Amino acid sequence: MVPQTMKLSRRRLLQLMGTSGAGLMLAACAPTAPQAGQADEGSPAAAATVIKFDAGSLTPSGYTGQKLAEGMPDLLGFELVAEKYKDVKPDVTIEFQAIPMGNRREAAITMLSGGTAPDISWAQPDWVNEDLGKGWWLNLDPFLETPNQYAPADHPSRQTWHDGFFPSVDFWRAPDGHLYLLLGDQTAVGIYYNKDMFQEAGIAVDRPATWAQLMEYCELIDQTGHPAFSWVASGEPAMHMLTWTSGWLSKYFFWDLIPTYDQDNNGWPDKWEIADAVQAGTYSATMDEQIARLRTLKDLAQYWQEGAMGMENEAAYRFFLSGSGAMIPTTMGQMSRFLNDPERQFELGWFYFPPVTAETWSGIPNDVPMTNVASGYGAFQYALTSTAQANNTAEIGADFLKFSTTPESITTIVSERPSTVPNVKEGKGHPLLEEFGVAETVAYPASSFQEDDSMLDFEYGMNFTSVVVPYCTGQLAEEDMLAQLQEYLDAAAERIQMIRPA
Repeated sequence: MVPQTMKLSRRRLLQLMGTSGAGLMLAACAPTAPQAGQADEGSPAAAATVIKFDAGSLTPSGYTGQKLAEGMPDLLGFELVAEKYKDVKPDVTIEFQAIPMGNRREAAITMLSGGTAPDISWAQPDWVNEDLGKGWWLNLDPFLETPNQYAPADHPSRQTWHDGFFPSVDFWRAPDGHLYLLLGDQTAVGIYYNKDMFQEAGIAVDRPATWAQLMEYCELIDQTGHPAFSWVASGEPAMHMLTWTSGWLSKYFFWDLIPTYDQDNNGWPDKWEIADAVQAGTYSATMDEQIARLRTLKDLAQYWQEGAMGMENEAAYRFFLSGSGAMIPTTMGQMSRFLNDPERQFELGWFYFPPVTAETWSGIPNDVPMTNVASGYGAFQYALTSTAQANNTAEIGADFLKFSTTPESITTIVSERPSTVPNVKEGKGHPLLEEFGVAETVAYPASSFQEDDSMLDFEYGMNFTSVVVPYCTGQLAEEDMLAQLQEYLDAAAERIQMIRPA
């Protein structure tokens, strides 16, 4: 059984980081380049070419100018991979573009509209689908259907590049059937917790078996005088914590209705199918399933810390790390920071969102499977842009992405920090993710219901948050919240239908 919590000494942490670093350097030195005579098989003709690459949060540290938190190692992986690629393609230079990870959507629209976007750009998967028909993002299927000549001879991607990925690579296929974004890794969302505070509350089993048991834990912690949750409920960051949780609940509360929404039978309703359901009245703010789901969120909110509506990420993290709140839901990307934070004086644990059963609401069936709540998301989320098409660099950009998604390269890129795990078969993530039990969650099937910020569009996600947070904290009556939410659903459905491809 994988332990869910541990007291890691700094020496043990450095040993694990060293293990990862050694693996990274081995991967960087591994013979991933094709044998003589194979390098040009199906690849572009040699020419002096610069590929401008926005690697997002995986941009090597030397290009960002950002000060790293204590204990956080420099990111080198993509730079090492780019250097190895130049050994194979000496006339190609990968030029990293350090674009701040702030309001990336606004920046992307500006660059894509003006023709100044990088050739390869980090993007959110729902953005590329929302932009369908604008010609900003290139169809990746023609590349994915060809072999990856850089992979080992026995790797599935030597048949087709697509075969080398796990199924989540297809989660964000657009309604036209094509894939416009490449997912090379996967993240997970779960709940970090204060082991010492759990013990003080008399909680014997650290990992709740059900949502109902999680609520029991909250009550036990509340009786000690501590808030059970450190929660972000202010500004744009409030949307993430809320919709991660509401999205997890959606799968259970709407499970029996998924076949009604999922018109193409691919396992999950996309934004156009949800828009159809909103306009048909089969998905609404006032349906029993919706009201029960939102009341479940409100039940949880009674255990948020006082002042949650004034706290964004940093304040909520400090509240948790100082030992003031027992739990905080966030991504595995925070693990390094939480482990290295000098203020943390407690044992750090982690568990996945527990299943929701009929004990929480009688309409939930008993056979709902576990799924990957964050499936379809990672840090390696890249698309070829219209800039690449204009510059005739799309083929070389795809070739570099092939090189970057061999098992050796993706291990070099992803294993530097305990943040994500490879979505490439035979790739390896950071060993801490195995120790904490995080890595097992990305092996679950893809989520069958999207979170509220991705279910329709970003604007709906922000509007959802703007009424549900005040409702959860008792500042907006349920009737008023539901009426506003229905207005937001109707407006979002109209926006989605307007961008629906022919």
